[in-house]
Amino acid sequence: MKKRYSGYNRADAFITCALYIIPSTSMVTSVIVFAPIFFSMDPLGSILGFGIGAWGLIWSCFVLLPRMAAQLYIIDDRIFILKAPFKKTIKMSIDDCEYIGVEDSKRLGPNSPYSKFIAEHDRGDMYSYIYLSTDPYPDKYAHKAEIAPCKDGFIKIKYNDKLCLALLEILPPNKSGGLRSFYIQMQLHDKMYIEAKEKRKKEKAKRKLKKQQEKAKRKKD
Repeated sequence: MKKRYSGYNRADAFITCALYIIPSTSMVTSVIVFAPIFFSMDPLGSILGFGIGAWGLIWSCFVLLPRMAAQLYIIDDRIFILKAPFKKTIKMSIDDCEYIGVEDSKRLGPNSPYSKFIAEHDRGDMYSYIYLSTDPYPDKYAHKAEIAPCKDGFIKIKYNDKLCLALLEILPPNKSGGLRSFYIQMQLHDKMYIEAKEKRKKEKAKRKLKKQQEKAKRKKD
């Protein structure tokens, strides 16, 4: 039996890749099509525009697309196969997975304009990746899971609860402790978030009711 899992939501992956690939392709195509006009008007600008577009297209196709569109296939609950566009297909047996866990990718510093948004919306898995490895996780990619290259004996894919649960069902307990702990942490975060949301909702309702009572009292007076 073959099961397929995606790290990223397919719609999100498609939109993100399209936002990068379409402008880059348009820039490169426009420079090529209108090369005589552009080069006669501004040769340096044309070369710069083509270079930026070409770099964006190459990065989108060979870095972003494989990362966003990676698929993990689980065959008969024993074999893992990672497939991604423009990347080598990697196959691993469950018996070869000696090191299993979750590693994050600290992309944004505390002074980043997006750090506040991340702090409010990240449950802890926004930049986290599940890895299956025959060797210990490489130290040089600590907190840099996003750029850790997949290779023979090392598979990584974006974390999500559905994939995590599927792995926990088939992985031996003595190897999946880190994965299980992270999953429990995510569920506790969701529970706390729901409780905090309900609390804010009740407080808002109380404030609204209080204002209505005060307004009604002023009308009587």
